[in-house]
Amino acid sequence: MFGTAILAVPGKMKNVQFNVICIGAGGTGGNFAKEFARYASMLDPSKYDISFSLVDGDYIEESNISRQPYMLDDISKNKAVTLVEAIQDAFNFEKIFAYPEYISSKEDVINIINSNFDFAFYNKKRVVVLVGCVDNHATRIILEEVFFSRDNIIYIDSANEYSVGEICIAVKLNGQTMAPPRSFYFPEILTADSPSPAMSCSALNTSSPQHIATNLMAAHLLLSIVSNVISNGKVQGGVLYFDAFKYFSRFIPFEEIKAAAERKDGVVKNEKSNI
Repeated sequence: MFGTAILAVPGKMKNVQFNVICIGAGGTGGNFAKEFARYASMLDPSKYDISFSLVDGDYIEESNISRQPYMLDDISKNKAVTLVEAIQDAFNFEKIFAYPEYISSKEDVINIINSNFDFAFYNKKRVVVLVGCVDNHATRIILEEVFFSRDNIIYIDSANEYSVGEICIAVKLNGQTMAPPRSFYFPEILTADSPSPAMSCSALNTSSPQHIATNLMAAHLLLSIVSNVISNGKVQGGVLYFDAFKYFSRFIPFEEIKAAAERKDGVVKNEKSNI
């Protein structure tokens, strides 16, 4: 496949440590987490080395129940802790960890990464799969800093409005950036105002409402991407656009977006030279 990065040959995945970290346990992140855990629990642990961390400092409110994977009995509990406990009760997945905290710096994420890699296995490639399911650009900027600080990392960032959204897939392997993160495609996130990382999902949903179908579609697309990385050792950088109410999704590879931008830039430069 054009532009596809190969992490490992299927059947050789035991030579790779996958450290999957999901930032955000709301409508998208929470639904991704429970389905990823279902998928990961079905894999043979002698062939796959996977750890999963769920990170969120938010607490469950009654308004969350309509589109997030929580029950009324969970109200006032931390989202990450509650969901990880439910996953541990439902699935045979030992290496899963809850971090009931907001991300405020690159070091916060690096500490989580380092705490869940088993450094005793020097012959294994260690790959971070960072899944961003946040509602603010401040945290996205921090996650991009993490991306550029690692040698082997896949950063998958999901964002959506009421019915539409996009998932940006960034890839860096052996120190080489093969596909950039969200700010390459949407540079306005570097300067745009956004909600505080500590603002609750309930408050955010009041000002920018979301639909459960959109969250579920985003979560399932994230699962498709991550499971392809782990099961098949493949990932392709770019942007995946989707619309839950038009039953639509379309992936555009980074190489195609880059080529289109270069053609447009060339046209602009030629027009300026003719003035």
